[in-house]
Amino acid sequence: MNIFTGCGLFNTLRILRRGFNSAQNGSVIENLNKSVRGVPPVLKSMQIVELLRDQTETRSDYAVSKLLGIRPQTICNWKSGRGAMSEDIALKAADLLGFDPEYVLACVTAERAKDTPTYETWVKVCERLTPKKRRKAA
Repeated sequence: MNIFTGCGLFNTLRILRRGFNSAQNGSVIENLNKSVRGVPPVLKSMQIVELLRDQTETRSDYAVSKLLGIRPQTICNWKSGRGAMSEDIALKAADLLGFDPEYVLACVTAERAKDTPTYETWVKVCERLTPKKRRKAA
């Protein structure tokens, strides 16, 4: 099934402009996001925030925002799908998590992809860079 089925031209352009963060096409992205082993190779901004929250044992978005040096509103925007982590914040998060910076940068770039071919290309890059400990989780 195509994510654009039943959409007019205006809605199709709106979906492409917003990227792949909307709930309307989330199932398509989940399917694209599954690797052969069933582990998603791409971390979204909010998944990175949740990992930071777990690793640092903080319970609030406010505390994570202070760790990253950003406003709490920025995390709220990521939650609602109105943006993705910037490269400099992704590097800070990678450092705090002990993840490979190239992997985290590839993940946030994939999240910001505006079209399917670009997204699929970044997913392949993420699959190659996926940390071994995440691959064994399946």
